[in-house]
Amino acid sequence: MYILIKKNNLHIFSFLILFIIAIFVIKVYFVSAAFTSTVLDAPADNYFTSDTTIEFNCTATISDFDYITNLTLYTNFTGTFEANQSNTSQVNSGETYNFTVTNVPDGTWLWGCSAEDNSSNSDWSTTNRTIIADSTNDLELNGDIIRIN
Repeated sequence: MYILIKKNNLHIFSFLILFIIAIFVIKVYFVSAAFTSTVLDAPADNYFTSDTTIEFNCTATISDFDYITNLTLYTNFTGTFEANQSNTSQVNSGETYNFTVTNVPDGTWLWGCSAEDNSSNSDWSTTNRTIIADSTNDLELNGDIIRIN
């Protein structure tokens, strides 16, 4: 019976050690996965423009002591939703970053942003936005073409 008690104590001790390790791993995961949000600031969804140069603004916020190492603008100007521009210099949490894109083709396009911190945690904007570019100054409304002067 003395040996049985020792074996049970060993099992309890092993269980406690594994439990402590699991709590530590969970704590490290949630502390390091500290992105709060990546937000699309401008332009607004369904933004219409006749300009071929558009400024896109994104803000990434993290809740720990890390800093943002990469903020990337994604668009589908080429027909594929892909990285258009990246800022790889340090961006402070909550700081808006501006991307200026020139020669935006006419069409209806999607855009979004992603961010990564110095611990390699990443986050995407929760939704993408749409812009409508028409450098001819024409607007189609319910099948009718309206000339904007």
